[in-house]
Amino acid sequence: MDMNKPIFPAPPGYLVDVDNPQRTGEAANFWIGTLGMIVAAIFMAIRVYTKTRLAKNFTPDDSKLFSKAHSHRPRSNNLAVQYGRGTLGIHIWELTGHRVNSTMNLISVASIIYCPFLASAKLSLLFFYLRLSHLRWFKSCVYASMFLVVGYNIALVFPLIFACTPFKRNWDVTITEGSCIDRTPLYMATAVLNMATDILLLVLPVPMVVRLQIPRAQKMGLICIFGVGSL
Repeated sequence: MDMNKPIFPAPPGYLVDVDNPQRTGEAANFWIGTLGMIVAAIFMAIRVYTKTRLAKNFTPDDSKLFSKAHSHRPRSNNLAVQYGRGTLGIHIWELTGHRVNSTMNLISVASIIYCPFLASAKLSLLFFYLRLSHLRWFKSCVYASMFLVVGYNIALVFPLIFACTPFKRNWDVTITEGSCIDRTPLYMATAVLNMATDILLLVLPVPMVVRLQIPRAQKMGLICIFGVGSL
């Protein structure tokens, strides 16, 4: 198999041009990924400065702030790198074998490390919630949420790592023996579970805010601040 040529057949009637392939969404995805990394870095710098220089109060939830700020970066970096090198937004039959391999490897690695990064971001917020109230039921809910976040991320990471048999097939598309699981349901499960826990993290502190003896306008403001994280 010549890895310097396309290894997947094109549909009938499609004119393959490896040197000038058809591309879609190149500029939009590249700038979205780049802008996301820049915004994350800015907010991370603001938080570091505020907690270390102004508040002088670095707490356990701050220990995960790098993961919080960078929780989306594996995929943003992946988008930026692949669009920059011309391997994303292109039909697979216009990519050489080497480019298909490298693209699949980047996607797999980004998907695997995305889980622990995002779990750290959610745990950071949950550690902060532990300081909101000493009520036993509330702390139990927070700890249960931590268990849920850690549990489903572990459950998703291992199938992503060991998706293929033999293991080498994970990064080499030329290997045809053995089999691989369908990763699409795993990606969908990752999205659904993350959205569900986002909603959980938004709703969890609301009872604490409602109990506060402050004006209603301030309560709504606090709820909106908590909602920014889920947004």
